[in-house]
Amino acid sequence: MAGELATARAGIKTRLETISGLTVSLYGGQPLPAPPCAIIVQAQGPTQLAMGGNTFRARFLVRLFLSHPGTETEGFTELEKYTEQVATNSVIAAIYGDRTLNASVDNVRVTLGSIGKAPLDDQGAIFYSAEFLVDVVKTIA
Repeated sequence: MAGELATARAGIKTRLETISGLTVSLYGGQPLPAPPCAIIVQAQGPTQLAMGGNTFRARFLVRLFLSHPGTETEGFTELEKYTEQVATNSVIAAIYGDRTLNASVDNVRVTLGSIGKAPLDDQGAIFYSAEFLVDVVKTIA
């Protein structure tokens, strides 16, 4: 199943890379990419969905970081472009552009989590930030 999770994570990365200028990291690590960037970490799972079956659900967390030199209002306005349902920079629209993530899963669901400001790492500067929960479902024959 580890291969299934890695393939799903790579599918999320591929979809996010359709957003112009966004750098995507699969696990974070050092050095962290410069904003605007997204980091994909596994948040939960895999969880078996059917007794005696091979269908599972896993959850990934996409953490988006954005730097904006203007006012706080301008920074949040820029961040909201990434949190819209449909827009050129929309994380949600990018992932939903292929609900199978390049045939790596059966379906995907994206939920917007927190929006605000957060450090890229525990010692870094504060950036505009949004979190997206990406649930994937996969049946293995």
